[in-house]
Amino acid sequence: MKDSTSPMKAFANDSSAFGSSRSNVSGLHFGPTASWINDPAGLVYYRGVYHLFYQTNPSGTEWGNIHWGHATSTNLLQWYDHGVAISPHPVLGMPFTGSIVLDSENSSGLFPESSAGFVAFLTTAKRVPGEDNLLQTQSIAYSHDEGRTWRWYPGNPVIENDGLRDFRDPKVIYHHETSRWIACISAGDCIRFYWSKNLIEWNRASTYALPYVPDVCECPNLVRFPDGPYNRWALVYSLAHPTDARFSGVRYVTGRFDGEQFHPDFRQERRLDDGPDFYAVQFWHGLPSGSSPIAVAWANNSAYAHRLASHPRKVTGMLTIPRRISIAVSPEEPYPEERSGDPALLRQEPVSTYQAYFPPRSTPAVHEDGHISFDQVQLAFPFQLTLRNRADGSDSIRIRIEWLHEQPEQAGAGSTAAGSTPPSSGAAGARLVPLLDFTYDGPSGHLHLARTAADSESPGQLDYSRRVPLPDSGPQLELKLLLEDGIAEVFAFDGLVAATFQLEGVTGPLRIRIDYDQDASVPEVEGYTIVPEDQGEAWPDAAVANDAPATTGSRSTETERQYGPSGRQKTTSTTKHPSRPGKTKPEKGKGGDMPR
Repeated sequence: MKDSTSPMKAFANDSSAFGSSRSNVSGLHFGPTASWINDPAGLVYYRGVYHLFYQTNPSGTEWGNIHWGHATSTNLLQWYDHGVAISPHPVLGMPFTGSIVLDSENSSGLFPESSAGFVAFLTTAKRVPGEDNLLQTQSIAYSHDEGRTWRWYPGNPVIENDGLRDFRDPKVIYHHETSRWIACISAGDCIRFYWSKNLIEWNRASTYALPYVPDVCECPNLVRFPDGPYNRWALVYSLAHPTDARFSGVRYVTGRFDGEQFHPDFRQERRLDDGPDFYAVQFWHGLPSGSSPIAVAWANNSAYAHRLASHPRKVTGMLTIPRRISIAVSPEEPYPEERSGDPALLRQEPVSTYQAYFPPRSTPAVHEDGHISFDQVQLAFPFQLTLRNRADGSDSIRIRIEWLHEQPEQAGAGSTAAGSTPPSSGAAGARLVPLLDFTYDGPSGHLHLARTAADSESPGQLDYSRRVPLPDSGPQLELKLLLEDGIAEVFAFDGLVAATFQLEGVTGPLRIRIDYDQDASVPEVEGYTIVPEDQGEAWPDAAVANDAPATTGSRSTETERQYGPSGRQKTTSTTKHPSRPGKTKPEKGKGGDMPR
């Protein structure tokens, strides 16, 4: 084991990063207001707090100068952003994507006094003279105080690069059957598995070759599902293409994992999300045993993210709403462990807590023969549309979302710019700009998803179209649409189909029109505006020293540390970002991924 007792340099954190937490804009989606954001990283749940780390450029709105930011929440919706947590390594370079585990039994030896702490596994990437690619190695950082301050392990890197151009994004879990820590790392066109007993010394176990990689594989996750009596896993990973958005997205394969190798049910991979803007998905570590996995992704696409960041609307990025993921194992067709067969499907749904914290308010719709519409959807707050069609699958339903785009004053009264759409009735000075078009085609058995670029100044590759085969869940359509500033997320067929679309900074108002066959049954449609309520004050932050672990402040009792001096559990005010409680002694054996 490498020496871990030598002096370690603390990250050069500015004390303001924790002394004054920044709460997000009201809504359902996390995203810094002024700086670049891409991959979520280091997701860990501990003592009632969800920790979300993320890739960010604190000094700009475009990719570069990558750091790890840190946000916390108690309900996965109201977040407190604490700014920079991990800065670049002085020798090994920028901290790319990775994961965090709770070393609850101090197997690493990094926590001799507290016996437990957070260990971050991440890719360090640096420029090499004469090379046009960043050298990527796997390194460790650790925290004694629940993520407030971090120190680099002096023996970094813990996994060297053996000549790969792309070698990054380690995801670490604990495998109870073998009493080992397992790391999966993207390695070009494959995923490598490593194992360790102490989180420091790693041994290569196996390699899983991917069926197709358009350019690069990133952000692998090995996910275990508690559903049913079957030992089912999913290998989840992201595929990127530098210029074509159609080839980017998240894929998964279901199967079994024996501690060294992943055994797929079938070599066919499936898309986790059928939209263009769902990437670098990560799963929370440390959820209570038996809980369904919870994941969040970057709501963007590498084919155009850098161009959107330089667009006049400065689209710097956001994350999707957290989703609960389950495996759809049919009781009629069980999957015993010893059998290989067709791949199981993953089902996903937005976390339901927003319905409790953000009570929806009904929005009236306009009903006419053959269509239903919401003519002025303002996006000052999120909007939810639910649609249920009880037909026999022989009809079609079309959902169109258009932007009522305000036009600048024209030179002459009543003039219309060449090639533009005339203003719609009742929307003087605005034109209807097509954004999204969803068509349920019962006869052909497909759901067609399409996006149109909002204007001629938009970066290329934003036009998108995909036909999704309907799952074997019956002909009835059930669909939920969540709209917020700059993003739309669709969940259909009990979560077996999901799609995410960035709306490149569109803030509304929008018109939503649902067309259906007049000789068919009228679909059930409901619209809600989701308005956050005041949930009380935020948790106080601890102080941070540049060369020492964070202090716990003036609070001393367990109740005050977790709930504040009033004794009631604290949440955020009207926005989204809770801070972390004061330092407490970690409990051993808590969480589904940690050793007992």
